[in-house]
Amino acid sequence: MKRQHHFNCLQARSLGILLVWFCIMWSCTATSSQVITVKENYEGELPQRIGQISTSVSKGTFEIASGAGKEFDIENTTGWLLAVKPFDREEKDVYQLQVMVTDAQRKVLDGPIAVQVQIADDNDHKPLFEKKIYEGSVRQKSRPGMPFIQVAATDQDQPNTTNTDLRFMISKQMPPLPADNLFQVDKFSGKISTNKEGYKLLDINEEAQYTLMLTVKDKGDHNLGNTDLTEVEITLLPNLWITPDPVEVIENAVPDSPILKIQWNDNRAHFELREKKHPHSNLFGINKTSGEIFVYVPLDREWQDKHILLASARDEHGVLLDLPLEVSVIVKDANDNAPHFDHQMYCGVVQETAEPGTFVVKVTATDADDPTTPNADVRYSIVEQDPPLPKESMFSVDPISGRMTLSTAHVNRGEVNRYKLTVMACDMSGDEGGLNETCQVIVDVIDDNDHAPIFNVTEYGPVTISEDSPKGTKVMEIAAWDADEFGSKSWQVIFNVSDGDPDRIFNVSSNLKSNQGHLQLAKRLDFETKNEFNLTLTALNMVPLVEDARNGLSKAHIQVIVTDANDAPEFSKSVFLIAVLESVTIDSTLLKVTANDPDTKQHDPVRYSLDGDRFNWFTIDNNGVIKVAKHLDREKSGPMYSMHVIAADGANGLLTSEAEVNVAILDVNDNAPKVFEDTSTHRSLCHKRRDGQAVTLKAQDADGMNNSFPFTFHLMSQDHVWVIKKHNHSHAKLSLNASEVAEGEYVVVVVVSDSGKPTQRSENPIKVYACQCDEEGECILSSQQLSGGQIAGICIGVLLGIGAIVAVVVLCMNSKKQKKKQHTYETGEFKDQPHDEVPLKTVDEECSVHMRRNPEEWRVRSNVKYTVRARWGLLPKMSHKDSESS
Repeated sequence: MKRQHHFNCLQARSLGILLVWFCIMWSCTATSSQVITVKENYEGELPQRIGQISTSVSKGTFEIASGAGKEFDIENTTGWLLAVKPFDREEKDVYQLQVMVTDAQRKVLDGPIAVQVQIADDNDHKPLFEKKIYEGSVRQKSRPGMPFIQVAATDQDQPNTTNTDLRFMISKQMPPLPADNLFQVDKFSGKISTNKEGYKLLDINEEAQYTLMLTVKDKGDHNLGNTDLTEVEITLLPNLWITPDPVEVIENAVPDSPILKIQWNDNRAHFELREKKHPHSNLFGINKTSGEIFVYVPLDREWQDKHILLASARDEHGVLLDLPLEVSVIVKDANDNAPHFDHQMYCGVVQETAEPGTFVVKVTATDADDPTTPNADVRYSIVEQDPPLPKESMFSVDPISGRMTLSTAHVNRGEVNRYKLTVMACDMSGDEGGLNETCQVIVDVIDDNDHAPIFNVTEYGPVTISEDSPKGTKVMEIAAWDADEFGSKSWQVIFNVSDGDPDRIFNVSSNLKSNQGHLQLAKRLDFETKNEFNLTLTALNMVPLVEDARNGLSKAHIQVIVTDANDAPEFSKSVFLIAVLESVTIDSTLLKVTANDPDTKQHDPVRYSLDGDRFNWFTIDNNGVIKVAKHLDREKSGPMYSMHVIAADGANGLLTSEAEVNVAILDVNDNAPKVFEDTSTHRSLCHKRRDGQAVTLKAQDADGMNNSFPFTFHLMSQDHVWVIKKHNHSHAKLSLNASEVAEGEYVVVVVVSDSGKPTQRSENPIKVYACQCDEEGECILSSQQLSGGQIAGICIGVLLGIGAIVAVVVLCMNSKKQKKKQHTYETGEFKDQPHDEVPLKTVDEECSVHMRRNPEEWRVRSNVKYTVRARWGLLPKMSHKDSESS
């Protein structure tokens, strides 16, 4: 064990010695190694001193032991390394030399010394494009910044230096239409794309070919550098983001393949789809990457025959690339709807003596399918007749119109009084495979109308009715009798007024169940227009009479007498309009209104009165003459004064009518303008004139615009202390004209005139305070300059403040006594500290807290001398100087 341990110690010691020797040799080698840098392409005198060899000996002979070749030499005594010829870094960039220092007997004093000569790069190579001509294509509406071609260049100079730091730029665009900057190139990568202008302006219909002159330059962003040129031929391709043609999809089916594919101008877009009318519809979908549009659910043309889809393209950040495209999907019709009759049962009649071709009834069926296709082309046919007597084809139907007629003459009502027909409507033009529906047609065979109705009474009246009877009033009841079959259309009677009523004031209501009628008013009566009617009434059946019918046409006569009723007066117009100057004299006639009493037998006069004359400016007499009773004032009433004229019936005054009277009161210049202080400014000016400082004055005039604006301003005084300048049509600015005035209050009389004729003017005293100002141009008032009311207010505030201070101090002292705590002011510590370890507050601390929370209150309470800013309406503030003195 001891031997093994001794052996391990020896190994460790040997290893340590080797490491020390290696470090010494490395250190020696490192200290003797030297690096010399020399620039290539030297053009000065040769040989060129490029660096002096460092050595530890003071004297010796230097010589290059190895690596010199034909490029280097050395000065034997000084150790200067010499370059015999210029270097080319691209040929060789590093040289390794060994230098020895010897004495006269060539004994090595130092060395070998490793010398590395590094050749520094000179920008002696220009960058070169890989191609002289590049060719590329880009689509119209391609995204700005999306590369469509990349150019590349190389430089033989030293990599990773400014000599090979290349920059690309577009030096020229041909043609420069519609602008000269439609493209851009990334200056670092050489990737070419359209810019925002190109995105908007490139149009293949205007220009399809472009040539770019591209420059590449080394030296990075320095102004100087070597350059090279190349051409980029660009072909403009059509924009793929265009509205597609409408797509047709057959209803009730889901296509297996996409119905359409939309494309963006590059392959990095993501697509979205929604329906325009129904954004949340799930009928359609789109592949987000390929742009293929699918139909997910069978479509129904009858519900919606056209769908408008909005397809959007977004970039990788979700930003819309362009406006959405409208995709129209036309739903083609499939024969999925049978014809549908308007009624499931139709009724018709035919007389026994009807001739072949006599119209019976018309049936109608509609088909919800596309009316432009055979799917909705309906044909009619009779499929069954019950009973089939006297033969099966008693009736026929037009296959296109559905008009049914009698096919055979002499229908025998005694044999069959009713037929039941089954009519079918079939689409697809009636061809095999079409859809169909049937309906029932009931045809009644009726007796011939060979008896005319007869009035029970042929002479009625006279009947009296008042002219004020309302519309619909029953005048009298009439009746007729018919010998034909009870309840049939040959028996039912319709009454008409055939003569004596050209204005159709009367009508007759008919009861087909009882053949009775009522003569009633269809319009209002007017005794003054017509007071007697002689009416002729006729009675007719629902079906025409046969040629040899008995009795003929039956008529009755009715005399109606209209009685007079009292009517309200009537004005000639419902609205009267008159214009008058507001300066019109009292008792002037305004206008005359007239209301006539339509009652012809009454001659009582119409009485007039005014309603709505709120200022009692007018009067009206019994002749309807309206006169001016008081002076008018347009500024009080406004430009339009409205009232009503009441016309009362002279008989009892209960019936009245009214008309509106609008009086346009025209303005006259009867008001002088006045000056008002603009509330947005103040009346204080610095007693030493400051440029731009002025008091803004505003003038107002109660008259209309023609007699007010624009206003003219000037000063009453001519002492040239003040000056007033017009600001606009209604405002002026008052300022100091003198360079300085004494502090104090001034009354400046401003005269303002309007533009009316004759001109009105007013003199307006304006109070302006000239004061001492601070640097901001704000007035400063001392306590002596305050008004009595202000000083009184301040004094009251001071007294209240002192009282509040005393109250707070008393409260603080009471609080201290209640807590019974002792405080040592020298140490700031408390005795009898409670167990919660929260320090108790002293009186001073309590007061200081109150002062921090209410600084303005304490500041006012503790000062009797004030300085205030002269902005009117602000509370006084204590000056900094007074605060220090207090």
